[in-house]
Amino acid sequence: MKKTRIAALALGALVFGASLILGGCTTVGPKPSKTTGAERSVAASNTMALVENDIRQLVLQIEATNSSLSAILTPGLDNVSVAYTNYAKNVGLMEKSGKVFLERSDKMSAEGKDYFEEWRLQGNAYTNPQIQALSEQRRAELSAVYAQISESSVGVKGSLNDYISKLKEIQAYFSIDLTTKGIEAISLLAQRTIEDGVNLSVPLESVLASIAEVRTELEPRPTP
Repeated sequence: MKKTRIAALALGALVFGASLILGGCTTVGPKPSKTTGAERSVAASNTMALVENDIRQLVLQIEATNSSLSAILTPGLDNVSVAYTNYAKNVGLMEKSGKVFLERSDKMSAEGKDYFEEWRLQGNAYTNPQIQALSEQRRAELSAVYAQISESSVGVKGSLNDYISKLKEIQAYFSIDLTTKGIEAISLLAQRTIEDGVNLSVPLESVLASIAEVRTELEPRPTP
């Protein structure tokens, strides 16, 4: 009986020791990436596709919001309250579209940064100097193309937030004073806000073109 207990204790000690060794082995060294480069490329490309759609929706919403604001400014408009209701609805949609675009743009930038950083780390792991040089060359080339998105996006976020802010303040103004004289008083500022929206569409289209170019570079060769 005593020998059986000793054997059991010894076996337990061996199992416990093995678990410590195995546990230690799993924590040694860097953890492997959960996704491959191809998977990160697809994820980044998919997010870009969503941002492209966001921009198209944003441009359409700018046009709709500007049109609804312009309607209120029309002299002799029969039913101003109906025009105001339509404008208020479009301001809400404009704010929602802008929020979606800005959040998705930030995600796109983060994914791009992670993608190229992982590529850099992978490139440093090559032992063949020629392959390492080729990898770095391709990374630099694609990084330069990707940088065009940031370049074309300069000022867009600030301009978009400013435009939406003006739309909301004009809406608040109209909610208090929708009289003929009240509309006339804010007419000049409202017209300038409409122009801001038109001008905003230009850089948004530029960002759209830059994203399309990068997506073309990221897309894998189709399977024959």
